[in-house]
Amino acid sequence: MDEVDERLVPNQIEGEELSPEVIEELLALYGRKLGFLIAALNVSPDIKEAWIEAVQAMSLKEMEKLLNVLEAQYLHEQTLEADEKLREEMEKLVHSFEKKKEENDTEALRKIQKLTKHI
Repeated sequence: MDEVDERLVPNQIEGEELSPEVIEELLALYGRKLGFLIAALNVSPDIKEAWIEAVQAMSLKEMEKLLNVLEAQYLHEQTLEADEKLREEMEKLVHSFEKKKEENDTEALRKIQKLTKHI
């Protein structure tokens, strides 16, 4: 791995001392995750490249914050289609239920009218 600028990588996260090995592992993990999430963004290649350059100057804490934002955005985009399908299915069920209720009401009314004729 390339030499890490110590000013950009604090050796503590939430008061806990981190060894250089742990810092290197975190940087590698964050780098892979950020690479995936940036590649998945629905933006131009120029903007993706700008994000990649910006990430290289971020501290672990800043990377962590960006990861949280990008993960939330990614999950939101991935579930949009499923949410829309679920909404459509729910609307169909409600419509079907309302139609069946109307049919049952009409049938019940017809039977009541038939009974009242015989009384």
